[in-house]
Amino acid sequence: MQNNRYFPLTLLAATIMSGCTSIPNQSLTEAHTSYNNARTNPEVTNLAALELKDAGDSLNKADYAFSED
Repeated sequence: MQNNRYFPLTLLAATIMSGCTSIPNQSLTEAHTSYNNARTNPEVTNLAALELKDAGDSLNKADYAFSED
């Protein structure tokens, strides 16, 4: 019986820690998908390289802002 004494506390701690994980932002996930599609499109990389870089930089900033929240 002594071995099970801390089990409820351990279970409670695991439950609390699992609640602290971040839930993915749907808009951010869609932005990543769109960016990856554009990045793999040769026409976009040839005709809009600077805009693609700006989009990647903005996406990185959004990721950072979301992770800080």
